[in-house]
Formats: sequence, C-alpha cells, structure tokens
Amino acid sequence: MADPSENDSYSQAHIARLTPSSPHMAEVLELGNRNSKTLGFLPEGAYRQHASDGKILIAVGPNGQVLGYLLYSINRRQMLAYIVHLCVKKNHRRKGIARILIDELKRISLEYTGIRARCRRSYKLDGFWQELGFVAAGEREGRGKSKELITIWWYDHGHPTLFTQAWEKNSQSKTKIVVDANVFYDLSKAPDADSIESHSLLADWLGESVVLCLTNEIFNEIIRHPDRAMRRKHRIQVRSFHLVECDLKDYEDSHKRLRELFDDWHSESDKSDLRHLAYSIAAGIKFFITRDGELLDGEEKVYSTFGIRIMRPLDFIIQQDSVERESEYQPVRLTGSVIDTTRVPAKSGAFLEATFKSPTGESRSAFGKQVRVILSNPRDYQNIIVKVGDKPLALLSIGRTTLTQLIIPLIRLVRDPITETLARHLISQIVRTSAHEGKLFSVITDRKVSNILATALLENGFFAVDGVWVKATMPLIDSASNILGRLLSMRESDSQISKYLEVIANRLETAVAANNLQLLLRLEKELWPLKFTDLDIPVYLVPIKPIWAKELFHTGIAEQDLFGGKPELLLKVENAYYRSATPRVITAPSRVLWYVSKGKGDYQYVKSIAATSYVDEVFIDKPKSLYRRYRRLGVYEWKHLVEIANGSLSRNIMAFKFSGSELFHNFIGIDSARKLWEQETGKSLTVQGPSRVNNDLFFRLYKIGIQFIMKG
Repeated sequence: MADPSENDSYSQAHIARLTPSSPHMAEVLELGNRNSKTLGFLPEGAYRQHASDGKILIAVGPNGQVLGYLLYSINRRQMLAYIVHLCVKKNHRRKGIARILIDELKRISLEYTGIRARCRRSYKLDGFWQELGFVAAGEREGRGKSKELITIWWYDHGHPTLFTQAWEKNSQSKTKIVVDANVFYDLSKAPDADSIESHSLLADWLGESVVLCLTNEIFNEIIRHPDRAMRRKHRIQVRSFHLVECDLKDYEDSHKRLRELFDDWHSESDKSDLRHLAYSIAAGIKFFITRDGELLDGEEKVYSTFGIRIMRPLDFIIQQDSVERESEYQPVRLTGSVIDTTRVPAKSGAFLEATFKSPTGESRSAFGKQVRVILSNPRDYQNIIVKVGDKPLALLSIGRTTLTQLIIPLIRLVRDPITETLARHLISQIVRTSAHEGKLFSVITDRKVSNILATALLENGFFAVDGVWVKATMPLIDSASNILGRLLSMRESDSQISKYLEVIANRLETAVAANNLQLLLRLEKELWPLKFTDLDIPVYLVPIKPIWAKELFHTGIAEQDLFGGKPELLLKVENAYYRSATPRVITAPSRVLWYVSKGKGDYQYVKSIAATSYVDEVFIDKPKSLYRRYRRLGVYEWKHLVEIANGSLSRNIMAFKFSGSELFHNFIGIDSARKLWEQETGKSLTVQGPSRVNNDLFFRLYKIGIQFIMKG
C-alpha cells in the first residue's frame, strides 16, 4: 500500500471506474509504477485487464486530475473482494481520498462476504484500517526476500454465518503452481533486469490465492551446480517452497507419454524439463511457470494432452483472475474414456477399505465398520462406485430412509488429476437427484469430507453445521417474499436443518429488504432448483447449432442420470459460447433459453428449446483477444472463431460465459414454442438470432421443460 492515511475530508473528488480507453489510464500507470516499491509490481497488461473488467476505481479532482486509485479483484470462490492496489498521490494524502475509494468498494461489493486487504506491518497504518471498520484478522510473513510481516485486514459486510464459513473454509485452498529451475534460481537472488519477471511472482497481493511449488527434480538440477556453497544455499532455499507429491505410477505414466510427445529432446536439460512436467502432471498441478522458450513452444500439445498450462510468469499474473477460475472449474475432456457407475458388488469390503479410507484421522477398522453397516442395508442405501476406465475414483452411498431428505452417509474420492472436477459434478448430481425425487433437502453426514469435496459443497450451496452438510432442494417457483415466508414457517425436527433454514431465511430477508439483485441471484443459484419469479434479470432465447449444443451442454435425456447406467459425462461447470456481435442484444447477468436449430447432420432433439443457463459475462472483442480469454472453456478452436468473424481478424465478435446449465427433460418443439410465444406476446416467434423473452413466458417454458412439481 502507498501510505493512504488521512484525517481530513476532501469532498470535491468524485469516484469513477477506469476504462482501458480512458485518458486517465496513463496517469494511473504512472502513479502505480512510481509507487511499485510499496505496492508490489504489476505489469501494464494487468492494469488494462482490470480496467476492462471494471475493477479499477479512480478518484478524480475538480480539475480532472487523478488523485488516487484502487485496483481490486473478486474471488468468487471465497465470495470476497480483495484490494490489490490502493494508492494516493503524495500531495493529496491525508485528505480522505483513500477513504472515499474504499467506501465505494464497500458499496459495490455488498453481495460478497466482505473485503480483504494486506498491508505490511512496517507501514504503521493500523489506525487507518481500524478507522475504516477493518479488523486485523491475522498476519503472515511476506513472500519477498525480506519476509516482512504482513497484517491481513478484513472488513465484514455482516452477512450471516454461511458466507463467513465459506470464506474460512476456502481460505485453506489455494492454487498451486510449479516453477521450473530457472524461475527458482531467479527467485533465489536479488532482482535484476533478467529476473524481474520471475520476482513478480513474489508480490504480496499474489499470495492471496497462489502457492509456489517445486518438484523433486529440483534437487537433480541443484546437484549440477559446480559451487558447493551455492548447492547448499539452494537446498536451504527449497524449504521456502511447497514440494508437490504424487503417485509414482502416475509419474511414470506421465513421463512416458511426455517422452513420446518430445522424442527429439535428448539433452540433460531437456530430460530434466520433462521430469519436472511429469511430476507436475502426476500431482494434478494445473500451471507450470517457466521462461524457457522451448517449453513454452510446446504448450499447446502439452495442454491438449494433459490439461496443464505452461506459462511465463507475467502471463500468469496478467491472467490471474481467469487462472483462478480455470483452477476451480477446469473442464476435463475424457476423450476415449468412459465414466462408469456401478453398484458395489458383493465381497467388496476389503477393497473399499483399502481404496477409500480417509488418509487423515480415520483408522481402517473404523472405516470398515461404517462400510459394513451401509452395505448390509441394500434396500435403504444405493452404494455406487464411480470409475474412469478401470480406475475407481469415487465411492458414494445414497440413502432414502426419509420422505424429505436424500441422505449421503458416505462420499469418498481417490486423488486424481480430475478429482476436483469429478467432486463438483458428483455434488451437482446429488442435488439434481434430490430435486427430481421431490426431496426437500440433501444431507451429507459423512464426517470425513475432504477439502476438495468441502469446496465443491460450498460452491453448490451446502452449509456445514455440527459436522453435517445441508442444502435445500425444494422445487419452488415463486416470489422471493413468498419463499421467505415459506422458509420462516418451516419447522424441522433436525437441529442441523433448522439452523440451516435460519441462515438462509436471514440472507433472503436481507436481500428482499434491500432489493439486492446480486444477492438474490446468488441465492437462486445456491438454492437450485428454486427460482425467484421477481428476480429482474433479462432472459434471451438463443439459437445454437446441434454440433455445439451436444458439446456444451446437451447429452440427451437418457444420459442425464449419473446414478443410472453408464453415461458419458460432460464434466463442466461453466462454458463459453461465441456468436456474431450483432445484434448486440445479450447482457449479463441474464438467463438464456437454448434453442437447438436443425443444423447439419442427423441429430436428435433438434428444432426445440432444450436447456437454460445463466449468462455470467459478455465480451465483444476481436477473435484473437476473445480466444485468449476463453480458450480454457468450451470446445471452440481458433478456426471456429475465424469462421464466426467471416475470416476477418479485425472484426468484433461476441463471447459470453455461461454456467448452471439445466438440460430440460421435456424438450419444447418449435410448434409448441411458437404457440406459447404468440399467446404471451401476440407476436410471431423468429429463431434466426437472439430474442428477448419476458419473465412470465420464461417460467411457463421452464415449468414445461424441467418437469418438476413446482409451486407458482
């Protein structure tokens, strides 16, 4: 932080959002660079990306001069805003500029848990943060060479326990990135012209979500150094990093496949690079950071084969917002692999004990007893093993012993590169199954839920109380105030569910009283399949070709139930869809109804409204820029974007990121859709491009398509 302490008011300044084309951009860049020693290094591309995302606030004086700026990010996984830079010009400090910048951030971040900031203790700004309502939530050593103590300041928006719990739980989980030997050596010395790029990874603000890791191959690299004193120094420095662990067989398999991909890499350095990569892949790492040109040149084929990104340090930093989302929602393509779900066969006790026992705090005998109790009641519990190929990855037990609850007494995962993705999909399918069966709640009673599962549960709206995870799956369509009344009137004998209902009702009451659209939208997503009829966000009917529909969300009715036969699953939480930039109809946040057009080829379920999704982001830009931004999502290749732009790389096209897709169980054919459309609007339906849909018509179509027993 560039000392923002103030005592006096400065009412003439006004706050604005910086845009990439703003004439104030140069002032902000100059101010940030001038104070980079205290702020932490941030490349120009990162400033422009944050400005494009609307996440730089500037204080502008009456003469049009920038007095200070606040650059922030949103961590949607932890539901918080965090301050990356807060900087006020030296001659305008102690005049209230930092206060009005932070007050604006407080105002626009109300739907989140709160705001987090990091500040070096040596800056002696405790009074400043306390005066603004922040509390010292903790402290840690800085990541730079000096290891200066950093205070973590927290401003709480006062949301109930569910938000607070999500923040505390997710704070344990960070994105792990492996740095190669060259970056490690850069970080082991004072920054110079060659190593400054690597040193940007040590900026305090980046420690918000990233853990720097090494592989065991680093010791092979160190032993090659001719100087004994330097070898000893580097071994000591390794202790400052996290050493990744992996299964030896997974490493050997990855290493073999890498050697086949790079069969002309024979030097000692090349071989070492491949071992670094193999360890990283086997450990499930998503990002490998290097300045090595040959490694970077091989990024495309490594990514397409293993799903690990090879990036320069600065590229990683510039894209960190999207990198976080990629780590959380990595869409794994299992080409040639089948996810197989089968009932647990007889005489499987010993196998289950050996495979699925929790690695921490659980004896094999205790786990075996729990398994035997569940397996001995096959009429009460559906016990399932999930495999990829021949490899068992998950054990799941589903209990239907009550009318109102779907009980999950056991849910275990084996560590694997796709474990995070599989965890999210399993939890999503548990909720979907509970809703389809008319249960009011999904309840997970397994006391050994892993951190990966806990994260997936939080992201799907579960709340942990007294060691039990609870989520409502009430299939309601009604106004927020009516649903609030329903929640307040519910009485449950289970204390955990009663506490859960109290938290949800409090949050919903807050959202209704403040008419907070963002909080209502988040609550609707967390409480799926519930829908608020008075959530005033736009709805669009969007045509999509069947070839893209089947890749992005459309797996067909028979393949939707994970707990049935042998489905091929699209393990995705979010996707991106591209189209022409005209007409410029679609905005975010919004809903879409997907109309699957006839297209080319012999596809089933065409010429029908087949699904709905939430639109989270909309961007209009040149094909190259959009491809870089959204390449991690969906199935579009570069050639497809060029086709959408009619071969012109200077032509703008549209991309929107969508999530929460629900494939309908009753596809609504074009004739039925036209009839309903005409009844509701008095106009004819056209499906050549995006069309605006009113809320009443959306809910009529949704009720027909989703096939739940719903109120409203």
